[in-house]
Amino acid sequence: MMTTGFAPIPNGQAIALSAVPRLSFDGFAAQALDIIDGGGKVVQFFAIRKTTRLA
Repeated sequence: MMTTGFAPIPNGQAIALSAVPRLSFDGFAAQALDIIDGGGKVVQFFAIRKTTRLA
């Protein structure tokens, strides 16, 4: 199993917004590419509006 900063989300399940890691674009891209290079697949991608406060 690959270890990343991404939050594992079981199929059909939800996680709390507070459990979603906050990554820079470069950090996100690097981890996604590492997964793909290792033979894995990025199968979920979600975003929130920039105007939404996370803290």
